[in-house]
Amino acid sequence: MLAILKKEFESDPDAFRDSLIVLYCTIGHRSGKYGRTLQEKGFRVRNLLGGVLLWAHTVGPLEHEGEPTRRIHVYGKRWDLPPESFEAVR
Repeated sequence: MLAILKKEFESDPDAFRDSLIVLYCTIGHRSGKYGRTLQEKGFRVRNLLGGVLLWAHTVGPLEHEGEPTRRIHVYGKRWDLPPESFEAVR
């Protein structure tokens, strides 16, 4: 698995043409919209249901730059709903 930023993907999308692309964001809305755009362009795409927040609540572990983290970027106050063991970052 390889995690990259959207801008990195968009700099050479054809490099990922044969890959399954799994998108994610705070709750899955923005990544879902982007996923539909990529599907229309012929990419194989999946969206992480519930986003990073649901993952943190149900699965738990997160990484940042290869290291475990308990911080979640929640995008805004409305989505400031991390598990108690995590720190919300806006």
